[in-house]
Amino acid sequence: MIIEVTWRELGIDRDGTRFIDDGRDRTDRRFKGKTKFEPLSDYTVVDLETTGLNPAYNEIIEIGAIRVRDNQEVARYQTLIKPEEKISPFIEQLTGISNEMVENEAPFIEVIPSFLEFLGSDVVVGHNVHFDVNFLYDQSARNGIRFTNNCMDTMRLAKFLFKGFRNYRLRTLVREFKFAKKTEHRAMSDAFLTFQCYEHMLRHAKDAGVIIKPLDSRGIGLLAKDILPAGGLEDPDCALFGQVCVFTGTLERMTRRQAMQLVVDRGGKVADSVTQSVDYLIMGNTDYRKVKDGKSSKLRKAEKMQLEGHDIEIIPEDEFYEILSVERNSDASAS
Repeated sequence: MIIEVTWRELGIDRDGTRFIDDGRDRTDRRFKGKTKFEPLSDYTVVDLETTGLNPAYNEIIEIGAIRVRDNQEVARYQTLIKPEEKISPFIEQLTGISNEMVENEAPFIEVIPSFLEFLGSDVVVGHNVHFDVNFLYDQSARNGIRFTNNCMDTMRLAKFLFKGFRNYRLRTLVREFKFAKKTEHRAMSDAFLTFQCYEHMLRHAKDAGVIIKPLDSRGIGLLAKDILPAGGLEDPDCALFGQVCVFTGTLERMTRRQAMQLVVDRGGKVADSVTQSVDYLIMGNTDYRKVKDGKSSKLRKAEKMQLEGHDIEIIPEDEFYEILSVERNSDASAS
């Protein structure tokens, strides 16, 4: 069945920190699966190599996947894919995948059925997993195929379990966990390292008595008064310094608690509801793009206040990250 989707260009780099709308079409990912945050024993690790960082323009050139049952590897899937565009010299050097290597490989439309059969209904586990899932979703949609698997992000889990790492890139975790093998920017190699990291973190959590449980990214039950500044991170030059921020909708990159913590750490303030003292209403990306489908009470109130002349700004999640100059903890290419 051909899926009718509306496309508009989403100019993002791989960790989703920028939203630049230049008028080109992109998928709205209306059927994208849910983000999980829990210990899994049965799942499939997936890693991709691509011709670039933007799913609207670039293509998948390699898929590596490892099926896991009872926390043990039971099967692998690996394939190169011939893209429509040429692989750039930079990507060739980065990944080791050349145009000659993919010349006689099958295109995506011929590969995706066998990959989806291998994947089944498994949760996709990956490092900075939304990069991979968004590519799979978008390229599948362009070919009339719906990709709906849920996903689990090992980067997010690492941030939850281990505080104070310099960053949370896959190669950093490999070094911190003292694994012998290094990341290679090849799909199967990095899928295996992601599998090792995830199982290592599950064992660490169990040994430390840390409970990994589903997080409500909408922040239900979370109160602004519970978010206290870490101290020493205030940034008077930040646009949110001294400003009051309220969040609405589901965030893509982090939980609402984490986002609120970023605000107060930079010297901003957070609130639970939209009042005359609020300076910014920050909307999850999905909600920002689909406001025609229904508006939250916070958004309706903020829009009413704008019409009444109050100085409140309504911004999407990606603009929030840019304002805060959030450190990009993901690799500059596929993990």
